[in-house]
Amino acid sequence: MYAYYYTDFPLVRIKNDHAEVVCQVPVAGSSAFALSGGYALFSGSYKKREALFLLHVKEGNVTEVEPTDENGKPLEIRNGSGKGIHARFIQLICHKFLDN
Repeated sequence: MYAYYYTDFPLVRIKNDHAEVVCQVPVAGSSAFALSGGYALFSGSYKKREALFLLHVKEGNVTEVEPTDENGKPLEIRNGSGKGIHARFIQLICHKFLDN
């Protein structure tokens, strides 16, 4: 399990009742995150509530990204929660921006 529980704290991995620091998070005020393949996608910040930020966990680089459909049309971003389909969503986002 992973946690990012407050802006001033790092992203941590919780295993066997122990929290291990994964990385510092340069996005202040994110309301949600998802992890996939060495990347973390953060939803919003204090200054940009509707933005998405893609963080390369090992390098610490963060890029604001805009999801688009196959025709390049921007997708509307909505807040939500869950698992399964959201895991697939982050895979699609990561592949789109890493392959370019």
